[in-house]
Formats: sequence, structure tokens, C-alpha cells
Amino acid sequence: MNNATNPSGLMSASPKERSDLLKLIHNAFGPAPTQPRSLEQRLAALTEVELKQVMQWSKFVKMSRNFVKANQAKSYAQLTHEMYGKFDGQRKSLIADLLQEADPVDAVGYTPPKTTVSYRDEVGEEWLRATAQPAPSPDAVTKPNKATPVGPYADKAAFIAAITPAAEAAAAKLDIDPKIIIAQSALETGWGKSVKGNSYFGIKAHGSEKTVEFDTHEEDAAGLMRKQQDSFRAYDNLDESVAGYADFIANNPRYKPMLEAETTEEQISALGESGYATDSQYAEKIRAIVKGLGT
Repeated sequence: MNNATNPSGLMSASPKERSDLLKLIHNAFGPAPTQPRSLEQRLAALTEVELKQVMQWSKFVKMSRNFVKANQAKSYAQLTHEMYGKFDGQRKSLIADLLQEADPVDAVGYTPPKTTVSYRDEVGEEWLRATAQPAPSPDAVTKPNKATPVGPYADKAAFIAAITPAAEAAAAKLDIDPKIIIAQSALETGWGKSVKGNSYFGIKAHGSEKTVEFDTHEEDAAGLMRKQQDSFRAYDNLDESVAGYADFIANNPRYKPMLEAETTEEQISALGESGYATDSQYAEKIRAIVKGLGT
């Protein structure tokens, strides 16, 4: 048996083995350092997996501050606490300090309340649940035209953080403002609260192999919104849904005016006139959401 897992074998171990074991015991059970560690030291103490987690969480906090206008007056510490309230204080502090070091902000200081949650036990499991792909159900195996639903998101910030990378990639392909893509999905899904079959943009099926059915509202000739059920394109995940939206827009002539428009305002107006939705107020709703996302 290895001496590192069998302290009783300490006396029979070689000097080097005893030294390594004592270091292991000291690191595991020794007193906390009396002097606060630097940011560099705190990051160096993380495992590779933990560092990737911290970087991912930090990225989401940064995107939330950039894309949500109301968040731009908040400190990184406050945003981190609002988005990851269950995290232990040290983990939230590390995320906030990392962002403040990289891109300092002058927001009002904020000290979140202390929590007793264990990072590795509860927070680690929460992250794994949020990022792991769900195992396919028997229906998904026998019925390939059905996709696993995803959502809802905890809040608007979580939805924005999740969709932004794919939206920016699609926007670069289409040469439009990514906030329009985010706004369309937010409007179609209620900020990710109602997503079935990963249909993040409510694109009608029109012969698509993978479909999902759900209720929608269409405006009739009298200007009244009527509830009806329809079939929509389904996808395996969020990224595929955004990519599918980009292909749909790029390959449909009715959206050519939007793709040729130069400014965000012109792109929104062209979208409203394209017939993407029967809602006569569609452009105004998209415009309002884009404005709320900030610069």
C-alpha cells in the first residue's frame, strides 16, 4: 500500500517518502495562511479543471455586465454574487478579483454575504449539471425527429451569457449586430424560459427532419393575436439552433435587405418588414430589447 494513503507506514518509509507525506499532511490539515494570498497565488493553487471553471464563470459575469445595461453600474463582486449566489465566498471573490484585475471598473464596492457552501461538493456538482449534456432518452433513440428540450435559465443574465458566443459567431457570418440575434431569441423564448426542442428562434418546420410542436401566437388580419399549435425546427443544442438560424437567414431572399443594411437600426427595420413574424410590432419589440442590452 502506498505510504501516502497509509500514514501507519511512515516509520518504514524512506526519508524522501516521509518528507513527501509530511508535506501532503501539512497541505491537507495545516493551519490557514496568516497573510492573504495574492491573486496569482490563488489561481496557481487551483487544479486545471478548477481553473477552467473559474475562467468560464468569469466570462459569463463579464458578458452579463457588457450586454445588460443595468449591470454596467454594478461591481464584479455584486454581479458574481447575483449570478452565483450559492458559491462560497472565496470562489466568488476570486472571480470578481480576476475580472477587476483584467478590466478594472469604477462601480460602487459591494461585499456579498458569507456562505457556507462547499465549492467542490455543491458548486462543482452544480457546474457539472449545468454543462453536462443530458443522456439520450429512449424516445430520442427511437424517434430521431425529437430533440431534448433545454431551459429554462435562472435569469436574463444567464440566458445572455449562454447565447452570446454563438450569437456573435452567427452575427459575424451574417454581418449584422449580434444583439439582434440575442433579442430575437429572447423574444421568441421569453429569455429562455420557454424552449422546446432547442427551438430558440421559432422557425417553422417547413419539411425539416427534426421537429417539435408547441403553441404559438399569430396575428390575424384584424390585428388580434391568436393562439395556435404549429411545428417548428428542432435542434440538438443551443449552438446548433443559432447556427440553424444563421443558415435560414442567409439562404432566404426575404432577409437580403436586412443583411445589406449597414446600421443596427436599419437592420431591425428590415427584419420587421421581412415577414419573420406576423406580429406587426415585432420590430419595435426587438428594438426595445436591443436597447436594453446596451452597447
